[in-house]
Amino acid sequence: MSADPRARTVAWLEEAVVGLNLCPFAAGPWSAGRVQIVVAEARTLEGAVRAVAAEVDRLVQTPGATLSSTLVVLPHVLEAFDDFVGAIEIVLGLLRDAGAEQLVQLAHFHPAYRFEGTDPDELGNYTNRAPLPTFHLLRHEEVERALTSHGAGLAIPETNIQTLDRLGLSEVSRLWQRFRS
Repeated sequence: MSADPRARTVAWLEEAVVGLNLCPFAAGPWSAGRVQIVVAEARTLEGAVRAVAAEVDRLVQTPGATLSSTLVVLPHVLEAFDDFVGAIEIVLGLLRDAGAEQLVQLAHFHPAYRFEGTDPDELGNYTNRAPLPTFHLLRHEEVERALTSHGAGLAIPETNIQTLDRLGLSEVSRLWQRFRS
């Protein structure tokens, strides 16, 4: 696996998110070239927030037929999961303050993602693990349309855990470790 943050993110998207169908509506925009990956050079929280803000603006200003969503990958900042959780709140505030919360939905991924109240090795945590800290900016209208057309939005987390259960912790850990190294 390449050390390049973009290459690692692409591998994760293709092999896990699309390959394992962890997001049932990711394959279409990805194969159509409407998912942008931005590797931010930010080295501070402030720089990370500025990078995300710039991509929110770009997503809002670009037609959906051209750009469906943007992943902002942060290889140099927010390595500690607690710092990342704090940044999530700041980015949500940014969306709210910019009046973009009805236009852009935030998904977030981190190498050490851990849902509150879970053990670190629980398979459900892997559904939000990525090679590097990543903020995924999605068009709210596209998410709503996808959930309506797929009709299984609330079942996605359970389906994902079942998928990972079938693979088993050892295989899932091995796969995600490949994305990180």
